Amino acid sequence: MNQPTSNSRKKIGLALGSGALKGIAHIGVIKVLEKNHIPIDFIAGSSIGALVGALYAANPDSKALEKIVLATDLKRSLGLLDPGFKKGLLRGKK
Repeated sequence: MNQPTSNSRKKIGLALGSGALKGIAHIGVIKVLEKNHIPIDFIAGSSIGALVGALYAANPDSKALEKIVLATDLKRSLGLLDPGFKKGLLRGKK
C-alpha cells in the first residue's frame, strides 16, 4: 500500500460566518484546530467572520489574534459604521 505524501492530503477550508460580536467565538474554533494540528488551507468568511479570517490569514497565530481582539476598543470600532439601508451600511462619510 502506498503511503500518502504531504502533497496528497485533502485540503481543509474554514468558513466563518457573521454574527456581530458573537463572531469572536471563531477564534476559539481556530485555537482548537491549532491545538489538534489541523491545518487551515483556505479561509472564507462574511462580516465578522471575514475580519477574523483576514486577520488570521495575515498572521496565522490564534494567540496573537486573540490579543488583537481583546485590545480593540469595540465601541469605537463600531462607531465607524455609517448605517443607511438605502445605500448600504458604509457610506464612507466617517
